[in-house]
Amino acid sequence: MAKICIVEDDQNHAFALHEKLKAIGHTVLKICATFEDALLAIKNTIPDVILLDINLKNDNDGIQLAHAIKSFSSIPIIYTTALTASDIIEKAVQVRPSGYLVKPIQKETLKATIELALQPQNETKLDSETTLSAQENATFLTVRVGYRLRTVSYTHLTPAD
Repeated sequence: MAKICIVEDDQNHAFALHEKLKAIGHTVLKICATFEDALLAIKNTIPDVILLDINLKNDNDGIQLAHAIKSFSSIPIIYTTALTASDIIEKAVQVRPSGYLVKPIQKETLKATIELALQPQNETKLDSETTLSAQENATFLTVRVGYRLRTVSYTHLTPAD
């Protein structure tokens, strides 16, 4: 299964995610609580997936970290957050994450989201010059908030700097 890096500053949430990931067969490479620790760990361990909280300690947040990660890597990023405000979601999708999970996260939802995030990496590419990953071709992101689904379009967003 997948090697995962958890970026979460709340130890209780980090532990809960770690236990759920173990239960569904994934390996947690590292748990990081800050922007700086996460950036270093991701560069050194190269996980298959990053579970990233938006609210982090210090001045930098998870959205800024996602921008930094995307500048050097195409590792799938899945936000794990309690934030559901429209302005936060719109900022978060500018990075084109592979998912946006609202806490508390159910084990089945976590498993499905990780599998979907890994799917583009696992697909066989017949022609590497013409085949793009599903994430790169996506025009929208679906976010589950409670029992409701919300679709956020990438086309209405400005490109990230």
